[in-house]
Amino acid sequence: MTVRHHILFVCSNLEDRTIGANRLKERGFVVDEAHDVSEALMLAYRNPPELVLTCADLRDGDCFPLLRSFAGDRPVVTGGPRMTPERIEAAFRLGADDVLTLPMDAQEMALRLHKAIRRYARRGAQYVSFGGLRLDPNARAVINERHMEALLTQAEYDALRLLLLNGGKAVHRARIYETAMGGPMDPDSRAVDMLVSKLRSKLRVLNRNDEIAPRISAVRGSGYCVALGRGGVAA
Repeated sequence: MTVRHHILFVCSNLEDRTIGANRLKERGFVVDEAHDVSEALMLAYRNPPELVLTCADLRDGDCFPLLRSFAGDRPVVTGGPRMTPERIEAAFRLGADDVLTLPMDAQEMALRLHKAIRRYARRGAQYVSFGGLRLDPNARAVINERHMEALLTQAEYDALRLLLLNGGKAVHRARIYETAMGGPMDPDSRAVDMLVSKLRSKLRVLNRNDEIAPRISAVRGSGYCVALGRGGVAA
């Protein structure tokens, strides 16, 4: 059975985006399309892709905010027709998995994207991260892009790890309780809410002055998820 990888293609030029997305679909990819950074961030956190493919120049700026948001969490590939050595170096420094010179043969592009996904799959099990936050299992701490860290209790660590592993998807309160506390949850228990409150306090320090840093959002009738600060409950 052929695996159909899910990617997010970000390109501000409608014609180029349509042609590119169709060629990728013909080669077995499931493709979501976004026209700028803001839409890409929204789509990615609603339906996290396996890989982000973004043009270097976008309507609301360059692709660097996407690299800062997603590099480390999933492979990010960028490219364009005028990729100078300086821009290529900057993209790799921010975590790009590959940089393409566009336009490119569709089959070669597909092979490069598959290769980026395979590389990430081999390294992804070594740590847990999402949106610039990374968990250090040895120090039992959460670390942001600026290398600031917050130490966690074991219950906090286990709860945050579960939320990060689900990458923007809602996790039911009962599952969070079972993971963090090691047993079934009493329906009247507020332990998960108290735990999330403590995590939000610690993330607030790490997220200071960063509008798009991940925060823990409540999901009505379900539980909690890690989401962008703009779209969710501020930590």
